[in-house]
Amino acid sequence: MSLLQATTSLIVGGGPVGLTTALLLARQGFSAVVLEKYPKRLSQPKAHVFNPRTMEIFRQLGVDTTRLRAEVHSERTQIHFCTSISGTQFGTIEAELGSEHCPESFLNISQPKVENYLMEMASKTELITLLKGHEWLSCSEDEDGAIVSSVRIRESGEERTITSKYLVGCDGSHSKAREVLDIPFEPLDNQPEIPIHCVSAHFLADLTHLPEGILWFILNPGSGFSTFIAYDKAKEWVYAITYDPEVNPTDSWAEEVVRKRLEEAMGQKIDYELQSILPWTTYPKIAKTYRSNKVKNAFLAGDAAHAFPPTGGLGVNTGIADAQNLAWKIKAVEEGWASHSFLDTVTAERKPIADANSRQSKLNEEMMVATVGKIFRNLGESGSSEQLIQDPQKKKLVEEAIADNSAHFSSLNLQIGYAYGTPPLSRAPHDYRRENVPGVRLPHAWIEANGVRQTTLDLVDGSGFVLLTSDGFSGESAVNGSGKNGPVPICTYELGKDFVTDDKAWGELMGLHEKGAGVVVRPDQHIIGSVKSFQEARDLLEHYLER
Repeated sequence: MSLLQATTSLIVGGGPVGLTTALLLARQGFSAVVLEKYPKRLSQPKAHVFNPRTMEIFRQLGVDTTRLRAEVHSERTQIHFCTSISGTQFGTIEAELGSEHCPESFLNISQPKVENYLMEMASKTELITLLKGHEWLSCSEDEDGAIVSSVRIRESGEERTITSKYLVGCDGSHSKAREVLDIPFEPLDNQPEIPIHCVSAHFLADLTHLPEGILWFILNPGSGFSTFIAYDKAKEWVYAITYDPEVNPTDSWAEEVVRKRLEEAMGQKIDYELQSILPWTTYPKIAKTYRSNKVKNAFLAGDAAHAFPPTGGLGVNTGIADAQNLAWKIKAVEEGWASHSFLDTVTAERKPIADANSRQSKLNEEMMVATVGKIFRNLGESGSSEQLIQDPQKKKLVEEAIADNSAHFSSLNLQIGYAYGTPPLSRAPHDYRRENVPGVRLPHAWIEANGVRQTTLDLVDGSGFVLLTSDGFSGESAVNGSGKNGPVPICTYELGKDFVTDDKAWGELMGLHEKGAGVVVRPDQHIIGSVKSFQEARDLLEHYLER
C-alpha cells in the first residue's frame, strides 16, 4: 500500500470530540489528520447539551461562543412532563442554565451545528487535514516506533497507509480503534448490564407555538414513555421512544408504527416531515485503559472510551474534556517537558471522571423510570390525567416525583467540581463550591486585564503553565506574557498589576490576599498547587512532570 500522508497525530472519527482533539493539537503547533468514515453526516442530530465546562474549553480553543449561541432561538431550559405535547401537563423542571461560577452557560444546540463550526475552524487551519469517506482499518508500530495505519478510501475501495506519531480513537461507542487496540470495554463494577432500548425519529416541524423548553417527557399509559427533544423549536426535533424488545422487537419499528406513536404523542394534527428512524441501544461501559498497551502512543477519547445513558447529557461533554486532557500532555512530551510515561496519567485522571458521570447517568435513568412508574400508578388510580391533577394529594405526589429528577438537570459539581488525583466527588451533583486544592479547575472570577473584561480562566490559554502571584513573590522578577521560567514555559500574572478583580473572596480563596503567594496552573486550567517562590514553582513542576 502506498503512503497517503504522514502526520503528528491521526484522529479516527470526525465528530465533536475528534475535531476538538485535532484543533487543540493544531493550536499547540502539531499536525493532525482526521479520518471520518462517512462522506456525509448521518441524519440524526445526536447530542444537544453542551455544558458550561465544554463551553469554557471551546472558549480556550478560540471558538466564538457568541456566534454559536446566535444559532439558538432561545436559551430557556424548561423540561415538561405531560400526556402529549399538547395535552395535560403534570409539571416542569427548570434545568440549570448557568452559574456565577462559570463565565459560560449551558447551550442547547444540535451536534451537527457544533460540528459544522468546528469543521470550519479546522478548514482554516493548515495543520489539520480532514479526510471524509476514509475508513480506518488497523495499525501497527514500525521499527522506529511510528504508527502505521491502514486506511480504506470507501468510494474506490483503495487501501493506503498513514504514518503518525500518535493515534487517537474518537470513533464512537462501537469503536473500531478500541477493538483493534485490544482495549476491553467493561460495564461498571457492581452494575448489572441492563441496556436501554430506544428508537429515535428525526423530524422537521415548526412547533414554536409550544411553551419554552428543550425536552418534553410524554407519559401515556396506553403507549408508554417517550421524549421530544427540541434542537430548534422552529425546525428540528427528535422523538425518542423507549421500548422493551421482548414486547416490541427492534425490527418491528416500521415507519408507519413510528409515525403512529409520534402523532399520538403530538396530541393534535401537526404538519411534519420525517427525516430518519434509528433504533439504538446503550448501557454504561468504560474502557479499561485510555492508552493502549498494544500500541503505546494510541489513545481513546469520547464515546470510544465511555458510553453513558443519555440521561444527564454528560457523554459528549466528558469526551471534550478527554480531548483537552490529552492534547496538552502530548505537547508536554513533544516539547521535552515530560517523558512518555506521563501520558499514562490520561487514564488515571479521565477514567474516574467517566466512571462518576456514568454512574450519575445511570442514577438519572433509574430515577426517571421511578417517576414514570409513580405517574402511571396515579393515573391508573385516578382514571384520567384531568382527574389526577384535580386531586390535590395525587397531584402533590406527582409533582414530588418530578422534582426527584432535579439531579438529572442540575449537575454543575460533576461538570466543573471534579479534582484530578483525588477520590470521587463526595458532594451532590449540583453542589459545586469554589476550592483551591490540587487537581481542581481554577475557580472562575471576572477580572480586568489589559483593559478587557475577562475570566481568570482566560489567563490560561493552553500554551503552557501559568503562575498566578500576589505582590512580593520571591525570586527573580516576575515575567509577564510569553516569558519562561525554568525548563518549561510559565506565564506569570500578578494580581493587582497584570490583572485586577472586584471578587475579593476569589483572591482570599487563592491565597493571593497575602504577600508572596502563588498558585501554579496546568495548561488545561487545573491547579497543580500553591507556592511561595519561583524556585518552589520550578521544583513543583519538575516533580509533577516526572510521573
